[in-house]
Order: sequence, then structure tokens, then C-alpha cells
Amino acid sequence: MTSTDIKCGYCEEGKSSLAVTWCPECAHAICDFCEKKHDELETSKIHTVISIENFIKLPQYIQQLELKCTNHNERHTCFCVNHELLLCNACIQDTHKSCDDVKPIPEVIQNSKHSVAKEAVKQCLNDVITNLNNIKRDRDDNIKMFNQQKKEILKEFTTFREEVVKKLNDTENKLIGDIDYHVEEQTKEIKTFLMKIDEQIADMKQKLRDIDLMTSFGSDFQTFLGIKEVEKYVHKEEFQLQSLFDNNQLDEICIKFNVNKQLQSDMTDITQVCEIFLQTNPTKVRIFRKDKRQMQTPISSKESHLGLAQKFEIEEGSRNRSIRGCSFLPNGKFVFTDRNSQSLIIHDSNGSFQYSIEGQGRVFDVAAIDNKYVAVTSGSEAVINLYNIESQEVVKTTKTNGPCYGITHKSGALFYCVEGKGIETMALSDNIISEFYKEALPWGMYITIVDDKICFVNHDSDIIKLLDSSSKVCWTFHYKHFLCDPRGVTSDNHGLVYLIGYTTNNVVSISMDNMECKQVLSMEDGLLNPTAIDFDVRRNSLMVVSWDGRVLVYNCN
Repeated sequence: MTSTDIKCGYCEEGKSSLAVTWCPECAHAICDFCEKKHDELETSKIHTVISIENFIKLPQYIQQLELKCTNHNERHTCFCVNHELLLCNACIQDTHKSCDDVKPIPEVIQNSKHSVAKEAVKQCLNDVITNLNNIKRDRDDNIKMFNQQKKEILKEFTTFREEVVKKLNDTENKLIGDIDYHVEEQTKEIKTFLMKIDEQIADMKQKLRDIDLMTSFGSDFQTFLGIKEVEKYVHKEEFQLQSLFDNNQLDEICIKFNVNKQLQSDMTDITQVCEIFLQTNPTKVRIFRKDKRQMQTPISSKESHLGLAQKFEIEEGSRNRSIRGCSFLPNGKFVFTDRNSQSLIIHDSNGSFQYSIEGQGRVFDVAAIDNKYVAVTSGSEAVINLYNIESQEVVKTTKTNGPCYGITHKSGALFYCVEGKGIETMALSDNIISEFYKEALPWGMYITIVDDKICFVNHDSDIIKLLDSSSKVCWTFHYKHFLCDPRGVTSDNHGLVYLIGYTTNNVVSISMDNMECKQVLSMEDGLLNPTAIDFDVRRNSLMVVSWDGRVLVYNCN
């Protein structure tokens, strides 16, 4: 679009005067002649106009903002913080009477160009760009590794070849062909992936430029709503970025080499002696985030009955943790699951590191059975492993009906979340699996038992549900500005449910009886990207664990 494409919105029908300015308050382009009238009218003379050239510089979605309600054709007057919607007076009466946080537009857009929210969104965009660039470097390194891996494989093959020099010539040709094929195919896939990363980075940089253009040329109203749009976009991109790790899409691809030992003595079919196959290793890329993220809407004030009792780091001195689950053992010891190292980590009751159990499969969440046994979900592997933490081995593996994530235990039964299915229960005595609650749940759900009821979280929709023993929904909690991106969930012996807000960096308690909710912990208490939580009813203690392995233990009054 150019300035010559925009006509005056006030001229009489049949005229086609070119616009020279734009009024954000009226949402109209204005020509030279009409601008004089606009400046003289009582209702518009205080409006601040911008040149049509500057208007064109604004992002397309800002240019197309509607000032009037599409349902009632009335001008927007208020903003509902609860639902993040613009409202006209009719909307308030029709559908938002019960909303307790409806504010006049002048109040919410005040200082939008200088708001903390704008800087937070820009920081989010820069964080995502940093993470995408890190992914690019990692994928490039993976491509570079192929040549080194090829050399190592060929060296190993040459050693073997000395024994059967003549008959291995054909096999060597096949081997090289297989390697080159896999290198070419995997390189194509990675380069295709990198092209998508470049597109995402370009989009992020454009959003950064959009914010600067809004700040320079848009009105407060446009800047506020524009930041809202960018904020939604960046949260979506952050979630998609995280899903790359959780769905193992960034696992390192390695070319490996196998020698068929049995055929070494029988050289009838020499081409079957070795083969090329692909192996994936967990990615070394780590997500970068700044320590603080300000929300557009302030979180409710904190009321806490918790006193800090312990503070330590999981396996102190280690780095690149991705803690997803935690559990108190009856003897007071701590058990953690680390998604990055695929290990179970044990700490003593005083917080000191004891040992870790690795190489037993993937891990996600953990539930203590007793001092000797814990049940661990595997995520995408769709199995539950029963660990003997004394002998440091898996003693039983049970296949589930889909990828399994959050897990809890009570009276010899396991309850766990299954992606796309709902909630299942398994009796430890006979491993019989039964469907408890049916719903197409996303990955990464968490679950807890409250008395005889089940509570689970949905981080996709920011919804928490409480089910009775017959799997009927007792209540649904949804207040995304108070609790956003809920992760871990646990409960005490007084009917309180404790939930982690990953994005809001807080812990919220909800009463099972009347849904009364309070924020009990926040960033001021040292919470940063918390993911896991558990309550010890024997000692009346609450444990909160951050993504990177920081552990806070509280006494509950």
C-alpha cells in the first residue's frame, strides 16, 4: 500500500481526494480540505493525527484495528481484563456483568508506549530469537559431526577388514553408500528444519520492528492492542519452542556401526556382517530465559501460611537440568526426575545429594510408593517403570495406552494422565489398567489426589478440574492472569490444592470446598520457572522445584 492508494474517508460521495493524514481516534484518512473541518469540530479538534506516510509504516494488523464492536456496532469503551476483550457498553450488560475486572480503555492504555509489558514482550521475542539461533548452531554442529562419525566408523571397519580383506570390498562399498545416504537424508531434514527456524527468527525480528513502529507512530490505543497481539504470538512461539524439547525433536542424530559377530566365522554372505543405523541422543541445547517476566495484568496480592525450612540445589554443581517431577519419600528423602539426563536423582532429607539412577529409560513424573519403590512415567515412551531405588534398577515395566505424564499414588493404585486419552488408573497388585476419566488431554499434564477426589491441570487451556470418585467434574478453575501455564499440582491433608504457575512464577492454593484461591508464593520468594511440587502430609511440608533444579521446602502453619 502507498499513500496514493488511500482516499479521504470524510469527502462527499463521488470525490476521490487523496488523504494526507490519519486520525487514530476517528479511524479515518483525511484530505487537506477535510482536515480543516476535523480540526474545527468540537468532538475531534483535540485528536492527534499522524501523516498518512507514517500510518502506512504501521503493521497491517494495527492498521485494521476495529474501533467499534462487531456485535453491537457501538464504540469500544472498556477492556475486560479477565477475558482480554474490548467491550462496548452493550457487551458489558449482555455478557460481562459478572466480570470483576472491567476497566475504561483510557485507564488500561495509559503509558502503553512506556509500559513494562512492552519491554517484556520485546524481551520475550529476543529470548526466542536467541533460542532459535542456539538451535541453528546445534543443528549445524550435528551436520559437522557426520563427517567425524563417518571417519570413526570407517576406521573401525578397516580394523575388521584386515581379517577378510578380499571379501569385504563389496561390503565396504555398501557401507559407504549407506552412510552417505543417511547423512544426505538427515542433512536434508535438518536443513529444512533450519529454514523454518530462519523464518521464525525473521518473524520475531519483524515483531520487534512492529513494536518500535507502534511506539513511534501508533496511538496509545493501537500500541496497547498491538502489544497484546504480539504477546499472544510470542507465548505461542515459546510454547512451540518448548515442545521441540519435550517431544524430543532436537535429539542429536548419530550414525552408528554394528558388526555381526556371528557372521565373522561364516563369510558366506559378507554383506550382512555390518549395517548402518541412526541413534538419537538428548539435545545439548538449553532454553535461555531472562530472570524476570512482567505480566500485562498484575497478579493478586500474596497471602502465605508458609515458612521457608530448606533451600538447596539438585546435585549441586551440575548444570543443564530439566526437572519435571518430585516426590517426598516416607522417610523424608527427596526424589527428582531430570528430563535432560533421563535420570532419577535422590537427595537425603537434609538436602544433600546421594546418587542418581541413569540408563533405565525416559523419565517425566514420579510418585513414591514407599521408602523402597517409586513409580515413574516415561512421557512419549508410553510406559510406567517401577524403580527399586535401593538396588537402583527398574523392577517392572507396564505399557500404558499412550504417552503418560503426571502420576500420583494412593492405597496401592496409580492414577496418571495419558495424552489424547484422559486419566487412567492401575492397580499395583495385578497391573490391571482401567479408564477413569475420558478427555483429549495434551502432553505434560499433572495430577494429584485430594481426599477421595482427583485434581488435574491443563497447561494448554490454563484450566484446573476436580473430579469425584465416580469421575464427575466437581468444579473447574480458570483464571489465567492469576495462574498461567499451570504445571505441578499437589494437595495437603486439609482440603487445599497447591498449583504451580510456570509463566506467572507463583504457587496458588485453592480450597477444594469453595474454590477460594490465594497466591502463597511468588517471584519475591525466589520462584523462577517452577515446574514440580509435592506435599508431605507426615511432616506438613511443601516442596517447590524450579526447572533448573532449585529446591525450596516450606513448613505449613
